[in-house]
Amino acid sequence: MKQTSFITAAAALTLLIALPAQAEEGALSAEQEAAMAMVATAAAHVESDGIASLVEAVNNKDSRYMDGDLYLFVLDVGGVIVGHPFKPELIGLNPSKVLDADGNEFMSRLVAAANAHPDGSWVDYRWSTPSGTVGTKSSWLVHRDGHTLGAGVVVE
Repeated sequence: MKQTSFITAAAALTLLIALPAQAEEGALSAEQEAAMAMVATAAAHVESDGIASLVEAVNNKDSRYMDGDLYLFVLDVGGVIVGHPFKPELIGLNPSKVLDADGNEFMSRLVAAANAHPDGSWVDYRWSTPSGTVGTKSSWLVHRDGHTLGAGVVVE
């Protein structure tokens, strides 16, 4: 219970720190707030139990890191997907082989954004969701323990 309270408090603190910067650019949607909260919870998970524990949890479709079209993904320092509950066939692929919906490599952009802004930044790209929607996805990314943690929402 104590650990869960710590994780919840850490997630809330991360979200409160990140929200003012996004507020300057415009109001967040409920979906964007949910993505940020999921990433904050994951970052707290890494702090309390380590990256290996998070990756194991993410790769379990029944985990708390997948909620409808919202899910967490984890990239290593080279952009290799190490955690993905929706498309497990992507795990371990060379990042140049993972293409967005328009056929462009984009993993390096995600890693670069997380490295440049370890406490959070938004990156847009085209992707399909678990429900089959293809559109512009905006992902909230943070850098923790040598990995990029992200969750995103389709914005158009």
